[in-house]
Amino acid sequence: MMTRPQNKIDVNWYKNFLLETLEEAKHKDGIDLLSFMEERIKELSNSDAVYLLKKDPSGGEKYIIPTTRKILEPCKDKGIFGEMLQKKQPIFVKDAQQSLLFVNSCDNLTSEKVRDVFLIPIFMDASKEELPPYLCWGATFENSDKRIEQKNILFILKFLESIKSYLSAIDSSIRSPEQDYIEQIEDLMRQKDRMSLYFHNIIHDIRTPMNALMGFLELLSHNETDDTKSNYISSAIKSAEQMVRLINDA
Repeated sequence: MMTRPQNKIDVNWYKNFLLETLEEAKHKDGIDLLSFMEERIKELSNSDAVYLLKKDPSGGEKYIIPTTRKILEPCKDKGIFGEMLQKKQPIFVKDAQQSLLFVNSCDNLTSEKVRDVFLIPIFMDASKEELPPYLCWGATFENSDKRIEQKNILFILKFLESIKSYLSAIDSSIRSPEQDYIEQIEDLMRQKDRMSLYFHNIIHDIRTPMNALMGFLELLSHNETDDTKSNYISSAIKSAEQMVRLINDA
């Protein structure tokens, strides 16, 4: 793939970049495709980090970053997330640490100190839902020599428009982490049920012959006239009864 020229982006380069991206995307799907798109947006925007956020499929007002499995609940009343959700428009903040709009606890999705930050809503149709189905977040870091410019944002908007169909196609493969946890719990419950049934069958297999043995010993005790043998049989019956009680308790 062609690499973006340093500090240079133009229409011809972008056209080739888009064609190569769409061709490569044909061979990817699911999270791999989403991760690939994040990398391409990172190159296009000259960012240090880019994430595509998906509205949580399980409902609510949360987003997940499918490629990192991170769950987010955006600030609705402050920061660039709040501004974007209110205006439903892209937000680009340069020198974020000096900006009154930027709120680090809401708007920084990394552990790094960010400098330039953008947040772009991705609507899949013209209805502009209350919460956009997808968001694109990107940033440069304080110690980086990269800079995001307004021209980068314009090309990102064009790019996101071009890949909407790919985002729609992978919706079904993007799952909430809670869905994974629920399935894991359900699988554990099924395993528990199988083990309970298995254990129940073992108990039944042991208890049945034990009851038969106790009946046989009872018959022997009725006909036995030797005191020593009778005591042995009586002890054996008591031991068998104790074992049956333990089995029943289990």
